[in-house]
Amino acid sequence: MSFQGVKPTDEWVVVENAHEAIISKETWLRVQEFRKERCPAQTPPALTGANHALSGLLVHETCGARMVIDIAKGRKNKCYVYYTCSTRRTKAKEHCEGIRVRADQIEPYVLDAIYSKLLSDERVEALFRDLERIRANLAKDRDVKLGSWKRELSRLDAQEERLVTAVADGKMPPEAAKGRLEKIAKDRIEVQKRIDGLGTLVDVRQLRVTQDIIVGLRASVQAMIRTKDPRQIRTFLSRFIEKIVVGKDHITIHGSLEKARKTDQATNGSYHRLAWLPGQDSNLQPSG
Repeated sequence: MSFQGVKPTDEWVVVENAHEAIISKETWLRVQEFRKERCPAQTPPALTGANHALSGLLVHETCGARMVIDIAKGRKNKCYVYYTCSTRRTKAKEHCEGIRVRADQIEPYVLDAIYSKLLSDERVEALFRDLERIRANLAKDRDVKLGSWKRELSRLDAQEERLVTAVADGKMPPEAAKGRLEKIAKDRIEVQKRIDGLGTLVDVRQLRVTQDIIVGLRASVQAMIRTKDPRQIRTFLSRFIEKIVVGKDHITIHGSLEKARKTDQATNGSYHRLAWLPGQDSNLQPSG
């Protein structure tokens, strides 16, 4: 050390192999190259995982690891973006045989599959049937709560009437009843808030699934998956896609009806895992 800080590097005394290396020199150089490639200052934003529609959804079938964005340079220094197995990339081939697919090929392929297979006429009708069942369960739960809270209002009304009568008959001094009446008034407000908070439910049982509805739903989904914002696509897919498993010659899309539901109300339905394979029609039954 000098009085100004660290000595210039040309004045350092370096003893080669003074300590046993923790990692090999080849591994060190590989990591440095990897860090350089992934540096935001070196990598265009469009080539990072955050800017791709399927980031976080693709899984390698062999090892079960997530697939991450990888970049390769071709002729004239042109960059190509791939989804690659994270196990192979970080732990080398002895841990996984690895797989790598072009992002610009798999993304439209998967999105087209979701649009065409998962939004068939049969699938949309099944979706509305499931929606009807959910609504019925919610309506039942709402009716139970509404009945309970209305009975509570009746109990508070009866309690208030008894107190007022007791004061009127001279059986209770007004001062003694005041605090209890104020509590009843507060409790009544809280119960009424709960009743008002239930709102109203749309009776989807009266909604007939017409071709216009199917076309409209498809158009909405198509507009979403055709947007140029990959973050919006990924957010949309994450609502009902659990994972997309990539094999050597096939892709399996795993989705969950439970994941798509926005309510935390309990339902009687079981967990459904939907799968699609190339060359086969979409299967409405649980795949596993």
